[in-house]
Amino acid sequence: PDAPPVIAVDPESAGRRTLVTSSKPALKFVVRDDFKVSEVTLCCQPDDAEDKVFRIPLPLAVPAGSVRFDEVLKDPASKLRWKEGRTFTWWIEARDNNTVTGPGIARSNTGEWVIISKDAKQKELQERIQSSARTLEELSKKQEDLRGDVGNILKKP
Repeated sequence: PDAPPVIAVDPESAGRRTLVTSSKPALKFVVRDDFKVSEVTLCCQPDDAEDKVFRIPLPLAVPAGSVRFDEVLKDPASKLRWKEGRTFTWWIEARDNNTVTGPGIARSNTGEWVIISKDAKQKELQERIQSSARTLEELSKKQEDLRGDVGNILKKP
């Protein structure tokens, strides 16, 4: 029996991502299939269109057993209403080359693109930097404490 394609989305691409209107979202994933992958599509559903799904075919030169995608959606505004305040749920669909009992069709887990203002993105990045700085301070303090503990252990007869 034919199994549907397997889609593995890179963690950098997956999940919830905040973007500004000038952002070009990156998609990194691998699709594998025993009958070869014949078609790969990016599906996007805007938050205000519950039943509307935009289907964007991704380039696939020839059917292949394993295909790695490292795509950048260069001009999302030409394909989607890419505006501040909108949210898009996205996923990848892949179809295999089985013309006898198939085709096998697979769907990846969903991700989310949230379009925010440049000011909001800047604030988000500043908060992330501050959080990283706090973590580094905590780790430095722990290392200093451990160094003191080791020094005390070495001093004992």
